[in-house]
Amino acid sequence: MRDAARLVDELPWREQKKRLTRTALHLQARRLVLESGLGAVTVEAICSGAGVSPRTFFNYFPSKSAAALGVPEFSIGAEQRSRFLASSTGSVVRDLCGLVADGLAGSGGLSDRDSMHELLQRRPELKPELFHWLGSIRREFTDLTEQRLPKEDARRAVTLVMASLIENLEEDQPGMRPLADRLWEGVIAICSVATASAVEPARLQSV
Repeated sequence: MRDAARLVDELPWREQKKRLTRTALHLQARRLVLESGLGAVTVEAICSGAGVSPRTFFNYFPSKSAAALGVPEFSIGAEQRSRFLASSTGSVVRDLCGLVADGLAGSGGLSDRDSMHELLQRRPELKPELFHWLGSIRREFTDLTEQRLPKEDARRAVTLVMASLIENLEEDQPGMRPLADRLWEGVIAICSVATASAVEPARLQSV
């Protein structure tokens, strides 16, 4: 949180004000949803607590559940696109992990991971909003990845990384490693489970 505050301080004043307003709406929505549940919370109550008008709310979030989760407006920057397309590491999926991590950081990041984990644990009705947000950004990643892989392979690569991101958000103790590394480790773990699942039935049939 301290690093996030430092980054906000380095932004132009207009952008600082937008980030602060967005944070105020998120924190107020999160508090109210934790206390009363999503169904009992109104946009008006969120805005009243944050000191902004209901009309302003929709400049920052599409819904009260999105505000509670603190999901960012997401876009892949031109520099990030160029770096991904020019990469020659030999692993498109690993490069994609880095792209997702960089994209989230460049969009202001998700709300504090531990806070989001607690929110999803206590208010599981918010999970559909999280999946909707992930789906909305998946297309952008897929379109870009298709410039390095055949269409079907690109879709599968993005699916793997998105699954790893969801797993990371639901993990109790993610550690302090960079998000790109955690996403890559998650992809490896998912593939290992899939491989083991495929091998196990054949082994049982031979017993």
